[in-house]
Amino acid sequence: MQVFVNLLNAKKIVVEVQPLDTVEILKNTISQATGLPLAVQSLHSQNGAEIENGRRIYLGDLIKPNTLINLTYKQDKPITSFYINAVTGTGRIVTVIPEEGNSLSINNLRSRLSTLLDLPADSLFLRLVDLSRFVNKGLVTLFNSLEECGVSSGSVLYVQIHPWKEK
Repeated sequence: MQVFVNLLNAKKIVVEVQPLDTVEILKNTISQATGLPLAVQSLHSQNGAEIENGRRIYLGDLIKPNTLINLTYKQDKPITSFYINAVTGTGRIVTVIPEEGNSLSINNLRSRLSTLLDLPADSLFLRLVDLSRFVNKGLVTLFNSLEECGVSSGSVLYVQIHPWKEK
């Protein structure tokens, strides 16, 4: 059966699982698709209830086909510094912790993401996505800092890659 996984409110991926699969198998599948380790994945149903791991709990008992599941970070220790979650078009999630906080410039962030993703910086287009505030806007170099763009700690940036510049 297919389930839809909402990655940090920025992108949805489709995952194929079986009704007799466990939550751990679902998390493994998500990890393979996104690179996000199992230990930090927290899955929630559409009504906000957490989808728990359990040895004898099968996905068929918890969810129906075509269900939308929300993926969030589960952290053992909270990140006290400024951080940004960047989600690529393929669903890969990268957490960036800039030392400069939200005074980091857009170009410097592009440069860091370029290094992390092994892509040319000029091929990256960044969008700030915050569905709770109905924000979806491009981050352009006219802004000097992330603060001027409204980027706060924990923000989700969607990284679009110009197809003609991909490796």
